Amino acid sequence: MLNGTIDSVFREAAGWKIVDYKTDVDATAAVLQQRYGEQLAAYVNAWRRFTDGDVASALVDARRPE
Repeated sequence: MLNGTIDSVFREAAGWKIVDYKTDVDATAAVLQQRYGEQLAAYVNAWRRFTDGDVASALVDARRPE
């Protein structure tokens, strides 16, 4: 069983966008992807089951500006 909460999801012209905000203080973008990539992929797969169109995703470091 999996349990999770999508932080933000919205529809753009190209399809759905899922955003997951992370507050890890010790992580670079690569580390965030390594730590949470599977979690975000699970969100995308679940969203695809119930919606039409493409689904894109992004991990966003909420503590440090890009």
